[in-house]
Amino acid sequence: MDPMDPASHEQTELLRNIWNEMKALGQNLGGRIDQTNARLDQTNAGLEDVRTELGGRIDALGGRLDGLERTVAEGQLRVSQELGELAGAVRGVTDLLRERAAKAARLKRCEGAISSLKLRVKRLERTTG
Repeated sequence: MDPMDPASHEQTELLRNIWNEMKALGQNLGGRIDQTNARLDQTNAGLEDVRTELGGRIDALGGRLDGLERTVAEGQLRVSQELGELAGAVRGVTDLLRERAAKAARLKRCEGAISSLKLRVKRLERTTG
C-alpha cells in the first residue's frame, strides 16, 4: 500500500474521524454519567431526609401508642373495679328484695291470722254476750 494512495488516506481519515467521535462520545457520556450520579446523590439525600422524618414520626407514634395502651389498661382496671362494685350492689338489692318478699309473705299470714282472730272474738262475744 502506498502511503500516498488516496484510498489509504481516505481510510486513515475515516478512522481518525471515528476515533475523534469516540473520544467526544466518551466525554459526552462521562458528563452525562456525572450528571446522573449527581441526581442519584440528590435523590439519596432526599430519601435519607424522608427516612429520618419517617423514623421520627414512627417513634412519636410508638410513644403515643404506649400512652394509649396505658390509658386503655387504666380504663379496663377502673371498669373492672366498677363492675365489682356494681355486682356487690346488685347482690345487696337482690338480698333486700328476697327479704322484703319473705316479710310480705309473713305479713300476709299475720294479717290472715288477725282477721281470723277478729272473727273468733266476734263469735265469742255474740255467744257470751
